[in-house]
Amino acid sequence: LPHLQKIAIPSVECVHNVAAALDMLAQRHAHAVFRRFPRMAEASLALTQNIIQQEKEAARIIVEQQVACYTGYLFTNDPSYLTEHGSMEPMYNQQQAQKQPPPPPEEEKQEQ
Repeated sequence: LPHLQKIAIPSVECVHNVAAALDMLAQRHAHAVFRRFPRMAEASLALTQNIIQQEKEAARIIVEQQVACYTGYLFTNDPSYLTEHGSMEPMYNQQQAQKQPPPPPEEEKQEQ
């Protein structure tokens, strides 16, 4: 699905834009709330920015994985494709064929 690959870069940019907006809001709030205590404003702002950065990286990874998931997804209703590639039956039959025990020793004696 090549048209879905077009959203890979804008989706990551969206994560960066949201993180930048949160950072700006945190700066405004820290300076407004802690106007009388500038050092406390700096400390709380540093903690908030660290949290925003950590969550931005986690969100970026999730967004990239979701985009990769949907761009790699293949939808088909073709019965031959589903039976050959999408079914567990061929694999199950191969395992059953490998597990068949050897013939009992009595049959070998009768053949001689």
